[in-house]
Amino acid sequence: MIDGHLSDTEFQKFASEPSLCNESIAKHIESCDTCRDQTKVYQVLFSSIEQQARPAFDFDLSALVISQLEPAKPKFSWEIFTVYLFAFAGVAVILFSGILFQEYCSSLFSGSSTIFLYMFIAISLITILFQGFEIFRKYQKQMDTLNIS
Repeated sequence: MIDGHLSDTEFQKFASEPSLCNESIAKHIESCDTCRDQTKVYQVLFSSIEQQARPAFDFDLSALVISQLEPAKPKFSWEIFTVYLFAFAGVAVILFSGILFQEYCSSLFSGSSTIFLYMFIAISLITILFQGFEIFRKYQKQMDTLNIS
């Protein structure tokens, strides 16, 4: 049992979610008339707040805010330049290797069975599809986070 009266935080917690409060708080509210009355006040307050209509603007707030924002000025970034440089270098190495070893690459799959080639293509396509779906799901999650409504 609690000596003295409860704090406003404890009243609010009990009024909103009584199942989450300690048993000692519930017992105290049952035995103390002052705390019981204060809890009822918070319960009435919370129920009246829930019954109020959600506020809505009669204009497009996002359009007003976006119109006041300055457009982002593109600036040079060494990090992005480095990423593109390595990507270009990787593609160049792969293309150069393909040209250099063209005869070997053309005969690489000629001795393989057809089922092996189909499995290789199927696994590659499935992997690309899963990666694409993962990117799309991450994009949707970010867009949902941005949408406040």
